[in-house]
Amino acid sequence: MKNKSMLVRILSIMLPVVFVSLIIIVSISCESSKRVINSEIKNRMENDLNSKIQGTEKILLKHSKVAEVLEKNLESFYKVYKDTDYKNLLLSVVKSNEDTYGSGIWFEPYKFDKNKKFLAHTYIKIKDSLFILTNIVVIAISTLHTIGIKMLLTKVEKPFGQIFIMMM
Repeated sequence: MKNKSMLVRILSIMLPVVFVSLIIIVSISCESSKRVINSEIKNRMENDLNSKIQGTEKILLKHSKVAEVLEKNLESFYKVYKDTDYKNLLLSVVKSNEDTYGSGIWFEPYKFDKNKKFLAHTYIKIKDSLFILTNIVVIAISTLHTIGIKMLLTKVEKPFGQIFIMMM
């Protein structure tokens, strides 16, 4: 009987100690795993974010180059270009650039044509359709900003007045 009583005493002391030790080990293991997982998630998110930022910067750089080409084109041909030439130029820019969802040229009032107050054309691509907005620049810009479309807007001083070139 004494042996059984001794065994019960040892078990009554050892069992809680082992149980508490296991709980402590499991808690430490969970905290350690949590830190490792959170660190890995943070690293992956930073890598994904950096990748997206680089992709966006490449697209914006490409758009700025297209805007520069448009600017040089306007500088060279503004005296001979007609209204339809500008429409065709913008249409070709939007069609030929996969990441371009719109392009526009807006002249200062009466600068393109002394008899015409506005010359402003904007092509916008929505899915597979192209829409042209003519002489509604302010409405178009405010609407696009409202719905969250980012755009590159360049203001250029030229001999024929200020023009705005937009890429989005």
